[in-house]
Amino acid sequence: MIRLGNDLCSPLRIEKIYKRFGAKFLQRVLTKEEVEDLMSQQSRKLFIHRFAGRYAAKEAIAKLFGTGIGKKLSFQDIQVIRCPDSGMPKVKLSGKAQKLAEELSIKEIQVSISHEDTMVLATAVASTSL
Repeated sequence: MIRLGNDLCSPLRIEKIYKRFGAKFLQRVLTKEEVEDLMSQQSRKLFIHRFAGRYAAKEAIAKLFGTGIGKKLSFQDIQVIRCPDSGMPKVKLSGKAQKLAEELSIKEIQVSISHEDTMVLATAVASTSL
């Protein structure tokens, strides 16, 4: 069985929320490792687009699980990091996300993130043995 999740996100919306709540919003959505990676970016525009990309990826993964972000799954349970060699996004699960993956027999989740000026798209896919 194939599980699929998609999310479309506006970097402008993420930027507005970030301007309003700052580090509090960043820390709610991203893990410490993700924040460190984003803070190392040179360009403000690139920072916002990559933040929006991770936000969209986590939403897409939550949809793949069939839960959305909420009581059953938090942003902090999903980590999207860049592979140092290729820059390709890699998913690491912990907490409730790891438990859900085990319950659904998901071994690995692949995610793709695409950026344009006004939109970011993330697609997550996993296969299960069920």
